[in-house]
Amino acid sequence: MSVPEEDTEEKVVRLGTETLFAIAEQLRRMYDADLRTKPSEKLERLMRRIERGEDVS
Repeated sequence: MSVPEEDTEEKVVRLGTETLFAIAEQLRRMYDADLRTKPSEKLERLMRRIERGEDVS
């Protein structure tokens, strides 16, 4: 019995979205931890670029 391709595509998109949200949450935790220990100008600039939706690659 095969799974319809439509269901598979939806699952892939959902897993990709969940993965991106998990990565974003981890980055927020790392950013918060960094700010508590020592403010990093480079990290702050990166986070501002991400918040503005700029390309960071």
